Amino acid sequence: MYDLEKVFATLLHLQSPSSIKNRIFSFKNKEAVRNGRGQLLSAKNNLVQVSKTCTHWTPNFYLNSRSYCTKDGVVGGHSEKNLSQINLFVVDIDSKEKEFTEILLDALDFCFFPTVILETAKGYQALYALEEPLYITSKTEFRTLKIAKLIS
Repeated sequence: MYDLEKVFATLLHLQSPSSIKNRIFSFKNKEAVRNGRGQLLSAKNNLVQVSKTCTHWTPNFYLNSRSYCTKDGVVGGHSEKNLSQINLFVVDIDSKEKEFTEILLDALDFCFFPTVILETAKGYQALYALEEPLYITSKTEFRTLKIAKLIS
């Protein structure tokens, strides 16, 4: 069994909960994502707790000052203009035509190995965690965001 706190801490470059100034969003299912109904999280221990009941979460941080969650669970602020830190990239493979091992062999061809591959209802998600997070700021004219968009 994996230590989820360590997994999330590694994938998201989380430090102690008090050092988190930005937010992550979590959702119980895909329908909740579509309807914008979820939770706003600020610490890795919160993410570990909800990971037992949620199926979707944002791997990158959004500005706390522009994120919100209403009393009835409507969340907002998880938009590109509110993105503050990129921790990982996700490749969504909506097919089960290839086996898990074939995905790894394809990655070998490109010398670009996923950190984690998750099986989903429709296929797989390959997660590529960055060694260091990419910070998005106006000081750099959002250059990091522009580069991230080229990658994804």
